[in-house]
Amino acid sequence: MALLENSLLIIGIAMCALALLPLAFWSVQSWAALRHNQLQFRESQRLLRQQILNANVHRSQTPEAPRSDDTHAAANQITPKAASPVPHPIVANEVIPAEDTGAAVLADGTWKGFRKFRVQKLVKETLTCTSVYLEPVDEKPIAHFQSGQHLTLRFQIPGQPKPVIRCYSLSDGPGKPCYRITVKAIAAEQPGVVSNFINDHLQQGDVIESKAPAGSFCLDLNDSRPIVMLAGGIGVTPMISMIDSILNHSPNRLAILLYGVRDKSELAFVEELRRTKETNKNLHVVYCVSAPSPDDGQDKGYQVEGRVSIELIQQLLPHNDCQFYLCGPSTFMQTLGEGLKEWGVPDDHVHSEAFGPSSISKSRSAPTVPEVAGAIEVAFTQSNQTVKWDPNCESLLELAESNGINIDFGCRAGSCGTCATELLAGDVTYPEDLQVDCEPGQCLTCVARPVGSIKLGTLP
Repeated sequence: MALLENSLLIIGIAMCALALLPLAFWSVQSWAALRHNQLQFRESQRLLRQQILNANVHRSQTPEAPRSDDTHAAANQITPKAASPVPHPIVANEVIPAEDTGAAVLADGTWKGFRKFRVQKLVKETLTCTSVYLEPVDEKPIAHFQSGQHLTLRFQIPGQPKPVIRCYSLSDGPGKPCYRITVKAIAAEQPGVVSNFINDHLQQGDVIESKAPAGSFCLDLNDSRPIVMLAGGIGVTPMISMIDSILNHSPNRLAILLYGVRDKSELAFVEELRRTKETNKNLHVVYCVSAPSPDDGQDKGYQVEGRVSIELIQQLLPHNDCQFYLCGPSTFMQTLGEGLKEWGVPDDHVHSEAFGPSSISKSRSAPTVPEVAGAIEVAFTQSNQTVKWDPNCESLLELAESNGINIDFGCRAGSCGTCATELLAGDVTYPEDLQVDCEPGQCLTCVARPVGSIKLGTLP
């Protein structure tokens, strides 16, 4: 009996050991992968810091040409790689008939209002992220843009009572024969709205209306400082466009992308970035994953387990004399923006893209409305309503919404111009750090607040 018990005990121990062998093997693999990633990160950190120091020395020894608005504008104009063919000689500002395709198109490809574009192709970047390539229905040239800018798009979505407008950053460099946007499906959105519609229902050949490229979040190609791009989630899209412009315009300029996501499966443009890195040693990409999956395996495909943080930036950079570009969720931009400011980075070296009401309220303090005698009244003449201004409202758009008045908008950040409304009487104020671009006699209701009683005319 004792012999049998001992035999069973030995068999049990052997079976347990066999069962634990895969776990031990996986642990050794994970440790080896982690060690490999750490060594890679340290080597990249060493090379990056040395490159930045070398770039700083080179810049200090090479005086920059005097800058002006004209030279800055010229530096941001990149010669297109492949211009769309034009069937006849063109004259500056010549209008090309648009027939039934939307807005009239000028010879340089620019237009006002909405113009019709056809979905040329759809490319799945991740399980929840799709790139949309748009070509003009009228087959005329498309407008040049600056990397970082966006398109304001109007969608006809089944089940929606009226067209839905959204802004999406251009995710490819300028000079191409078509535009590209990349959209991530947002689970929190109501069923049927744009991001889910694009990822689940949009098809090749569908037609979408778009305004011309716009936005003040633009890459400054006239500055020779290293460029540090901080991207959170789908905020990587304008950075891809910037990288393309840098490599085509200033291939010797040092560029660093710190790209943070929750899980490795959310990383987009991995192959595109890999190919780009292979052709340019001045581009560095650091992937940061805050909640890695156990299924990542030995080849984790990222360098940092954690978030993009000011501490990580300080580890990588020997100094802060760089140009920083931020795009991501509002908390991402707020945290990094505050960290860069505490590190002593000048305000004019930090550029950020903000879309949505949360980013406005967190990144910009609302402008103060001066006290005036009596209550401030806002007259919406198109709807025959006059309402009292509520100081708790962030903007005229919010005031309108709280009173059941519909105003079309695309960004709620003063970037797209969709909410531009006639200002018939009175005056408005905007956040101090906001560059407003709208026609005289109009105001951007998504960010404007009244100075006194005002009268608004035709709504968008």
